[in-house]
Amino acid sequence: MSTIDARKNQLALEGAQRVLAELEQDVKSRTASNQATISLAEEKRNKANLAMEQAQGNIDKMRVIAPMDGLVALEKNEGSTGGFFFSGMSLPEYREGDQVEPGRTVGQVIDPNGMELVAKVGELERNRIKEGQSVDIQLDALPGTMFHGTVKNVAGNNARRFWDDDTTTKFEVSVTLASADPRMRPGLTAHVSINSDPRKNVLYVPRQALFLKDNKRVVYVRSAPRAGRHSVMATIASTPSLRALRGYQQWLPDLQLGWQNLLLHRLRSLLTMLGMIFGVAAVVSMLSIGAGARQKVMAMIEQMGVHNLIVEAKETTEWQAHQKVRKISQGLTFQDYRVIRDDVADVIAGTPRKRMTPSKTLPKSQLDPPTIYGVDPVYMNIAGLHILQGRFFTDNEQTGAAPVCVLGAAARSSLFGSADPIGQYVKANETWFRVIGVVSPQLSSQTEVAGVPSQDVNNIMYVPLNSAILRLEDNYSDVRDEIDGIYLNIRESADMSSVAQVVRAILDSSHHSAGDFSVIVPAELLAEQRRTERLFNAVMVAIASISLLVGGIGIMNIMLASILERTREIGVRRAVGARQRDIIRQFVVEAVLISFMGGSFGIAFGFIMSRLIAWLAGWSTIVTASSILLAFLVSITVGLVFGIYPAVKAARLDPVEAIRYE
Repeated sequence: MSTIDARKNQLALEGAQRVLAELEQDVKSRTASNQATISLAEEKRNKANLAMEQAQGNIDKMRVIAPMDGLVALEKNEGSTGGFFFSGMSLPEYREGDQVEPGRTVGQVIDPNGMELVAKVGELERNRIKEGQSVDIQLDALPGTMFHGTVKNVAGNNARRFWDDDTTTKFEVSVTLASADPRMRPGLTAHVSINSDPRKNVLYVPRQALFLKDNKRVVYVRSAPRAGRHSVMATIASTPSLRALRGYQQWLPDLQLGWQNLLLHRLRSLLTMLGMIFGVAAVVSMLSIGAGARQKVMAMIEQMGVHNLIVEAKETTEWQAHQKVRKISQGLTFQDYRVIRDDVADVIAGTPRKRMTPSKTLPKSQLDPPTIYGVDPVYMNIAGLHILQGRFFTDNEQTGAAPVCVLGAAARSSLFGSADPIGQYVKANETWFRVIGVVSPQLSSQTEVAGVPSQDVNNIMYVPLNSAILRLEDNYSDVRDEIDGIYLNIRESADMSSVAQVVRAILDSSHHSAGDFSVIVPAELLAEQRRTERLFNAVMVAIASISLLVGGIGIMNIMLASILERTREIGVRRAVGARQRDIIRQFVVEAVLISFMGGSFGIAFGFIMSRLIAWLAGWSTIVTASSILLAFLVSITVGLVFGIYPAVKAARLDPVEAIRYE
């Protein structure tokens, strides 16, 4: 046998041995990945069984047995509106599946034989009510349905409160219902008609026929030849509509008087409003800054693709650090990409990435040289790129390592300015590429966002992956990984967290836990950013609310000083018949007017501040309707809360001492 033939056989043997070694390594990688997948599946199954057992136990404990028979009255679900409700608001009842806070009452079991209704009557009506009289009841919550009952007893009284209109003593009347209804529950309001015996010697006259003479109500009755005056015990009927109109008319003079008092002391009113103005402006401007930053970050994370998963290689250009990692891991390779595609069924599309920055370009870039991305054609769909001019490269160009490229918006402007780049050539290092397309502008950040390194995504030149590997190299090619990134598009129905765990397990197995890669899940980043956003908003509102608190204290101080100045006025009003609630209403209206005007000016000032910050700092600010409503409601509430104490103090002044006050 000749020396040449022997050498050929030797080379053939060495080639076969290399192929055998690669196959054995492939088998080991696949075996490790399969074992990791099986372990994760076993762990998930055990967790699911444990969760099922706990859920079944919770269901068994949810059965509640009442110690008596009766009607079940479900409570209103205050949590159905997110905890925001006000008096008179219609709320749904608790239903199956609703979340309930610990200790909250869900329903009551009512004994049908023990249901009673309690009404309050005046001293005059009490004398005409007897036990056993029939009662007609109409619940406000059940219009059109009439209930019946009988008077059980009339007993006890309630002390009159200083804001009550009626100065007479109130007596409680207990009414026993003739029949129960499952829709009844404690706390419902009702219109009650007690059917008393027919009245004798009663004269029904219009309200306008009553006159006041010598502190007595009289009515003039015509008796020939002239009308005579007769003293009567008058009971005046009042309808709800008239009461509402009278209450509305009582507020108008207080509003006018409060407005006149603010105009009379313009400087003092303005100084009082400053706390509210700056507080509301701080809330609006800080929330606008947070909303602008949040929208930008959210848009960038969504641009990465909520159904994408990105693997980034942690490369180093230091030789010693590179050699230390290479002792246990070969870095990110095509083999890793193939194993992931074969073993993870939820991956529907993917591409490796080879990235580098050329040391020189021709035409010379006006900015930093564009970063070159070597990717497969499917990258356009994974990254959501939109072609502005031309086209993206094809599979044939990728297979043939064609020297073609697609420019980002900033790369196109930096290399060609306003000229049409399609068909032109770009030289990166020593290789010429023909421009075949331009990508639309994308959102970009100069700082790290949610753990993602900062990069100008518009200053990129996209080339076929084979072209980047075979045609380009730089000074650090020897210390770089075979590929430096992997983009994976995951099925929409898949659990992104589970898929990310499987990918990490596969790479940890093949890289021997070297920690030379990172897995980025945009969906998890988006969820984390939203949690951070809620905390950020709460902190900013709490900080800005300190100004509102200071403004409320200022309102209280001014109102207390105003009471001293207007003590004689308060005494005169009380002396001519003003009730305590009239005095309270007057001062509360003034406090609310101050906070209302301060809140209005603060909203305008906050809007101007947000625009000024955006112009000076170059930040994105967004003034939302929710921030304006929040700041305005808080300002009104602060004025109301801090105005009640001075108003009550003014109402409790002794009229005689107030008139004598100098």
